[in-house]
Amino acid sequence: RILWARSPHAAVDMILAIKQLHPEPDPRLALAAGTEDFERVKAELQAEAAAEASGGTTALATRSAQSSAALGAAATAGAVATSAQDAARDVLRRIPGVTEGNVGTIMRTVYSVAELSSLSLGQLGAFLDHRTAAKIFDFLHGKVPPGGV
Repeated sequence: RILWARSPHAAVDMILAIKQLHPEPDPRLALAAGTEDFERVKAELQAEAAAEASGGTTALATRSAQSSAALGAAATAGAVATSAQDAARDVLRRIPGVTEGNVGTIMRTVYSVAELSSLSLGQLGAFLDHRTAAKIFDFLHGKVPPGGV
């Protein structure tokens, strides 16, 4: 979203007004966003809120310590998975015909570069336009364009 204000002071006033309408985000839930553990962390936070509302501070402290340890492991695993996905995206982006606009489609359709290279031109054409499919196919199957590399 874009927030346009006539001055920095007006921007601060608008942001503060917007923040009043929304609760502060929980950092544990924010770290878990986009990972497999998101629903589990969300359920734990809801259980903590319910326990806190009923006065169960001992159970809350125990769950909080367990949840912090699990969240640390989940955050590390999520960071490794994100790093691997970024590396795979970088490799794909270096293949002629792969663009920022179609790299997501390719990554959702095939599991690996090896699988991508095993596809026929027709199979590539099933999820990419013909010209793009031909560029990728020719590159992966060693057909060097006129004029060399």
